[in-house]
Amino acid sequence: MISSLKFVSSSHDSTLFVKCTNASHIIMSLYVDDKIIIGDNIGGISVFKTNLAKQFEMKDLGYQR
Repeated sequence: MISSLKFVSSSHDSTLFVKCTNASHIIMSLYVDDKIIIGDNIGGISVFKTNLAKQFEMKDLGYQR
């Protein structure tokens, strides 16, 4: 699922996934049933979370500064 969204697993940490484009970077870290998503493209993160929610039950704690 994650790879179909063009995320690549880190060679250093199997729980870290990265998507880099010319326009943005999005990083997701998974631990058991928790995930942290960070990046420099809020719109891209929103689309990513929407796609994840279609496949998995999840809660969104919202945008944190």
